[in-house]
Amino acid sequence: MDVIHCKSEVIIKNKKTGKVYKNEDEAKKDIQDSSTDTSESDIQRDVNIIVPELSLDGETD
Repeated sequence: MDVIHCKSEVIIKNKKTGKVYKNEDEAKKDIQDSSTDTSESDIQRDVNIIVPELSLDGETD
């Protein structure tokens, strides 16, 4: 079986405010900031996997 190397990207977003965070640390700081009501359940993580084009010709090894 061939190994396929893929790129991935994670988008970290506040579900309530729509704010997109630069990274996990920024999201954690928002959760820990007592001046906001942001909790861990407000944080959404979307993972996109970018797969190179694959041959679907039906051949087997």
